[in-house]
Amino acid sequence: MSRRKEMRNCYIGAQDGFSGTGVVDDMSISVSDTTILIDEDLNVLHDDAELVPVGARFTTEGITTIRAVTARNANTQFQITIGADTTGTYTVTVNGVTSAAVNGTDTLATLTAALVAMSNIAADDITVTEPSADVFLIEFKGVFLDTAVTVSATPTDLDNFATTTVHVGGKTWSLTFTPAVAAGETITDEDVITYLPQRIIAKVGDGDFEWTENDEPTFDLDRDRLDGVRAGPEVPMDVTTSSVLNFLKSSSGQPVTFYEALRRTGGAADWHNTAEDPCEPYAVDLFILDIPPCGSEDAEVMYFRRFYPTSRRGSIKDGVLEITGKCNSLKPEVTREALDLAVILEEFGLEA
Repeated sequence: MSRRKEMRNCYIGAQDGFSGTGVVDDMSISVSDTTILIDEDLNVLHDDAELVPVGARFTTEGITTIRAVTARNANTQFQITIGADTTGTYTVTVNGVTSAAVNGTDTLATLTAALVAMSNIAADDITVTEPSADVFLIEFKGVFLDTAVTVSATPTDLDNFATTTVHVGGKTWSLTFTPAVAAGETITDEDVITYLPQRIIAKVGDGDFEWTENDEPTFDLDRDRLDGVRAGPEVPMDVTTSSVLNFLKSSSGQPVTFYEALRRTGGAADWHNTAEDPCEPYAVDLFILDIPPCGSEDAEVMYFRRFYPTSRRGSIKDGVLEITGKCNSLKPEVTREALDLAVILEEFGLEA
């Protein structure tokens, strides 16, 4: 049985080169949870990255569910323990700037006020909590977001005073994700995390996707007559895709646009290069997902690896965005397996 491909049955998408592994560092994950602590020192990420991008996907050991990262925490956290002796004072130094003295008996509000009064800290740059009596946890955000902060505290006449850097900052140590942990899914401490590429996918509707596979054999002549043929130089594929011109830039909370993904701008600023050499220009993988409407046919996915856009043409009048470019590959990479439709929809983040 055969059928002609139709755009109405196809989805077109793009994905980046992000990949890697991590390790769960959380002993209290339960049903309906949407956050997970990870070991910041055991992340092995693509291009030696330290930050897991918002929009990346991941699976956890023994569970096939693919989850999307909706937020991350890579902020510095610094803990101060006053101890039993509260009769003295202490100061806090952040990136070389030192606070006014804080009494060992002072409250969380007083400590927060002393920190905000420093010349390099604004109210939105820190969050101070009190996880237990006489223990204060300072988290640096705002201008310190996702960065390592040099912070210390110096006591005077506080004999039991202690400090610790809970998280050094600049390395992802917490993920917020969707979907939530479901009944029957068990995520435990030390489980391996497998990271997957960031991806966008959409039905194109009235658009099109064209590609040309190019061969340039060398024809040898024998006294000006055709003789043997040799393989010529490898030639990259040509790809042209057109779709309805909608927004070029995503608003806050909206999915990344196709234009942003190809430009690595806006919502796609954290996308990773799919090129094998990180020094090469930025490229993405394009793909076509064909889901036949008849249940007797298997779905097909065609990957166009390492696509480099060479031109982008937009027409307001025609409402069309056309992207032309070349792939650093000779032909599409095609997979076709008898997979359950629900599994395919989950893998590509689609709804039934």
